[in-house]
Amino acid sequence: REAATLTKALQKRVVDGGLEARKDDASIVTVGDFAVQALILQKLAQHFPDDGFLAEETSDMLRKEAHLAREVLELVSSASGGAFLDEEALFGAIDLASKPSSNGFRWVLDPIDGTR
Repeated sequence: REAATLTKALQKRVVDGGLEARKDDASIVTVGDFAVQALILQKLAQHFPDDGFLAEETSDMLRKEAHLAREVLELVSSASGGAFLDEEALFGAIDLASKPSSNGFRWVLDPIDGTR
């Protein structure tokens, strides 16, 4: 629910521009991509700690682009009621994207977000 609320709020802002960047492969990534992935993976890991995850984004770009990291942190902190206290918590949630499974179950995440 938090991720859906966040993406709905982001739609107009993304369309207006300024909340996206280009990855090394020239594909577009938005703050919504990072924020939604962080929210969903954090919740899944909390409720299914032995499950594995596969998702598209990593924290690499956010670690290099401080302004994007701040924007994403603000979004997820607001949407989650403060569950993300700092950038390292945000990066950790995003980087659950390649967490292996210890029980044979793996979630594959491709959220619908703000990408045009």
